[in-house]
Amino acid sequence: MFRSINFDKSDWSNVQASQILIGNSTFGNAIMKNCSFVKSTILECVFRNASLVSIDLSDAVLSNVSFVNSDMRNANMSYIKCNYCDFTNVTLQSAVLKNASLRHSNFLNCRVNASQLEEAIDLSGSTLPNGTVVESND
Repeated sequence: MFRSINFDKSDWSNVQASQILIGNSTFGNAIMKNCSFVKSTILECVFRNASLVSIDLSDAVLSNVSFVNSDMRNANMSYIKCNYCDFTNVTLQSAVLKNASLRHSNFLNCRVNASQLEEAIDLSGSTLPNGTVVESND
């Protein structure tokens, strides 16, 4: 378990970090290309100006996580459970959102297309890039 750690400017490229718990940590200017967080839990973390190209977050649980000015092209976010997450100025081109649950999350100025968001199974309470707020099922 990693808690309250500053991972700024760290290089996690090609790291296989599946099934870990990270809480209340920052990843400013981190490089995480081809990194794997499969089945991991990430809580109250900030990824700012991070390179997350081809990161694998499948089956992960994220809560209160912020992605700001980051590159998440080709990210695998299938089956992710993401609650109260913010994606601000994030590139999500070619990211896989198959069966993703993205509840109460915000996608402000994100580069993601409608067909990608349609792959998600739950966007309840989320604000989409076009400003539409999805009705909450709560």
